[in-house]
Amino acid sequence: LNTDGESRPNQVALDDIRALRQQIDRLESVWLDQVAAVHASGAAAGEGYATTAAFLRHVCRLSPGAARGRVDVAIQLQEHTAIAADFAAGEISYQHVKVVTDALAPMPPALRADAEPVLLEAARRHDPARVAQIARRLRHLVDPDGQGGLDERHHEQRWFEIASTFRGVGVPRGLLDAESAAIVRTAIEALSTRAGEMDPRTPAQRRADALVELAR
Repeated sequence: LNTDGESRPNQVALDDIRALRQQIDRLESVWLDQVAAVHASGAAAGEGYATTAAFLRHVCRLSPGAARGRVDVAIQLQEHTAIAADFAAGEISYQHVKVVTDALAPMPPALRADAEPVLLEAARRHDPARVAQIARRLRHLVDPDGQGGLDERHHEQRWFEIASTFRGVGVPRGLLDAESAAIVRTAIEALSTRAGEMDPRTPAQRRADALVELAR
């Protein structure tokens, strides 16, 4: 086995994938900075759009939920410089940022200041789903009778099934806590954009196809 000749090209490809992913996250950070600036200036309204999200839906062809989510995160990042810095460096992804900012938003300011570095460190080490679990547990520890306790109860009530009709048609049903639902919704919306102007599918059909694609 010629390790120098065979393993090195593979390693280069793996390094390229990591580097490109960081560049994508950095560009997403720059893009959200611009979204925040456009929102603060009211430039979208000046062009006839009702909201900044409406502008993103039209110009960037984002789904309504994805457009609103990015405007919300762009605004929140202006108040979280440490999170913004890691995002700009490509250390964390947009999904990490959304999970962390969503977790911090309902916390009182004093608790938020203590929780932010903990969640940011978790985001550097784990995928967004794991960070959401850590955030839920952290909120329960710092506020067991408040939002954290409610989140924990919602998480315990989670369930999912795909029932079948007599013709074999699948009917998905279930219940997810808010953070888990946000993760699933974000993933589906990322894959449910129109495939060009001639895409005949309805938004609901695109979401169904996106769910199957995620599973595939």
